[in-house]
Amino acid sequence: MIFAKGVIFVINNNMVKVLDRPTIKISKEALKRGVVILDLEEYKEMEFARAKEAAPVRYLRGRAAERLDKLVEEGLREHRGGRTIDMDEYLKKNHPELYAKHFKG
Repeated sequence: MIFAKGVIFVINNNMVKVLDRPTIKISKEALKRGVVILDLEEYKEMEFARAKEAAPVRYLRGRAAERLDKLVEEGLREHRGGRTIDMDEYLKKNHPELYAKHFKG
């Protein structure tokens, strides 16, 4: 581990610039892979841009929108009525191999 008082910016694998800020720890393995430090605003902008690419927005009109509204209403009624289960419960019951992979750690 590298311990330094400061925010560490990895310029490349051989050069590190340290500024006087709170202490953080970065493992040598992480430094070998490369480390990126962003301020929170930049990170949120990056996450928002990635989310937009991953899940494009679709706008529905007419019958398609009405059908979707009815499906959502039905799903919410079922959820409020206690007729739904969590994803981990569903996987545990119906797909134990996926449950073991994603929920048992």
